[in-house]
Amino acid sequence: MSFVPLVRLWIWISVFASAAGWTLSAFGQLNRTGYGICFIAFVIFLIAGRKQLDLFPAAKSFCLKKFLRRFRRPLPLCFAALAVLIFLGGAIYPPSNYTGLNYREARVLQWLAYGHWLWIHTPNFRMNDRACGFEWLTAPLMLFLKSDRALFLLNFIPFLLLPGLVFSIFTRLGVRARVACNGCGCCRRATIFCCRPAASPTTRSRRSMRWRRLTLPRAHGVRGGRQICGIQSSPPRCWLVPRRATCRCCFRGRS
Repeated sequence: MSFVPLVRLWIWISVFASAAGWTLSAFGQLNRTGYGICFIAFVIFLIAGRKQLDLFPAAKSFCLKKFLRRFRRPLPLCFAALAVLIFLGGAIYPPSNYTGLNYREARVLQWLAYGHWLWIHTPNFRMNDRACGFEWLTAPLMLFLKSDRALFLLNFIPFLLLPGLVFSIFTRLGVRARVACNGCGCCRRATIFCCRPAASPTTRSRRSMRWRRLTLPRAHGVRGGRQICGIQSSPPRCWLVPRRATCRCCFRGRS
């Protein structure tokens, strides 16, 4: 069972959040009714384009024993323990991030109160000159839940996708599976995810073209939002690297 479709889905959710936020703001309908209509349109879009977007591949047998066997290794077990601690910390304790409390949540509340984006006259210049990508992700949660306790999920969910994502990228770059498995546990951020469409040795396949199309919606976060665990908004730097990635021979030499 591959979790890569979940990464594609997360990218489109991020795109939808930014597009819906700016569109509703332009019409002054940044409210529950506006978001409800956008949610329905987004679901229809996903169902209609499920084959082109490759979000729902053919179902494969999921072996629970095989999945649990992965956590017998030290690095996957440490990652699972860390994920549990992160979730408990986010669920038990209220948000205490400086940027969130200083201006991010405050300006989202201002936009929701007025029903659209607006220039906030305040000595805190960060309320106006910071990118809005992350805020558009948090706006629906704060609007419907009327709380900021669930905002940690916007960082926690991409964090769970990192190990399998890094493993998938490393193996496609020519790294051996055993070495790539160790790399999954050591990588702090999956910024190499942006390299996938251009760095694959087989760039003419239909599957590769689907990944290339994802670079356009993913690029919206380069200037429009902060990085969320390195998945959403990393710029496609690998277009500046030769097609034959030099890391292939380096990693193989260490195996």
